[in-house]
Amino acid sequence: MTNRMMIIRLMLGMLFVACLTAILSIFVPFLNDLGARLVGSSVLLAVGCAVLLPITPKENTQRLFLIARVWIGVVTFQVLAGLFLIWQDLIGGTSWIRSDTVSCAMLVIFVGICATIAPMRNFERRDEKLRNISKLAVWLIGLLTIGIALALLTAGNKAVSSNLVEKLMGSWFTLLCGSIVLSCCACGLIRGMPRWRKALAIIGLIAMSIGVAFWMYQVLSDFRPEHTSALRLALVSSGIAAAIGILSIGQALPIGPVESRLLPWVALLTAVAGWFAGSLSQTNESAGLNGRLLAATLVLDGCLGLTVIIFYVVGRRGATKDWIVTGATLTCPRCGKKAIFSTGEHPCSSCGFHVLLAFRDEKCSRCQHDVQHLPAGNPCPECGLAVENSAASYLLAGTTGTIDAPA
Repeated sequence: MTNRMMIIRLMLGMLFVACLTAILSIFVPFLNDLGARLVGSSVLLAVGCAVLLPITPKENTQRLFLIARVWIGVVTFQVLAGLFLIWQDLIGGTSWIRSDTVSCAMLVIFVGICATIAPMRNFERRDEKLRNISKLAVWLIGLLTIGIALALLTAGNKAVSSNLVEKLMGSWFTLLCGSIVLSCCACGLIRGMPRWRKALAIIGLIAMSIGVAFWMYQVLSDFRPEHTSALRLALVSSGIAAAIGILSIGQALPIGPVESRLLPWVALLTAVAGWFAGSLSQTNESAGLNGRLLAATLVLDGCLGLTVIIFYVVGRRGATKDWIVTGATLTCPRCGKKAIFSTGEHPCSSCGFHVLLAFRDEKCSRCQHDVQHLPAGNPCPECGLAVENSAASYLLAGTTGTIDAPA
């Protein structure tokens, strides 16, 4: 078993423990406080595993399976947790789910997306500035992770410490949203993509900056009275950054042209529905406002993420399962045996001659979007133009040729 698969299984196992503990705590009263701590600890371990994923070897097929599992599991938990928080707020009862624990669970989806898709990793090989931005984001996220872990360990039942944890998680959440916006839109800003992509990236960066600034102001003013207007602005900015981050990921995934046009309208509708649901409560206290906006953000992110998953599945319905080219049937130049060689360098099973198989970077003729993973005839996920030629080139013992991708 590879290191990457061990990390993936450990991360999914921690998420399973967190969800199982959350369900058991609903029915077992004495597990309320212990369950909240177990959920927070399990999710933090899962986040730590997800942060390690970018430094391990990646495979396209395993990455897609991991995206599907993490998104379906965590987004479902997001929607249920958000609806449960709103229900508890409406009936005026107390919930065993603490806002910091649910916030931590909400963050897993963004960390998982950043670690599995990792579009910034592809940009690093093209531009030195993007490499520096990626390193800075990794350091900031790592420092905030350590701060949240220390705050969770020292929180106990103190209200001040709980508020500090809550604010640190808000800063982490906003920073992760901004990193997703950077990852998905930085290439568009530099390489001249459509104007709406540039405007989306700029709005996301501004929202991220405002959200982090006001969240850190709340952290520094922990022992002073709460400022409701600053808190509201920080939460709204976080929600905007989250929506833009998920929308950017939806644009980066290979979805069909119809789904690509519908996605912005779905994002707008889910945003309006989420904030309307968060404003249903009648209480005017600062803590109540925090809980309502947190629940609204949960519903917004969960519904929008679930929509992207559905669009992704619908967009792939017309393609075959082998839409990613992972190998080719070739003839060994030494012994003449015909065999299937995977991407990379592998020895021939008959004579041991090493064969190197690689694929060229295929771009759309209209928008220059990467379409090397799409079969011929499928629409480009960016502009909708049919892919004319999805051929892959290989290097075989110094001889160059072409092979056709799966039809």
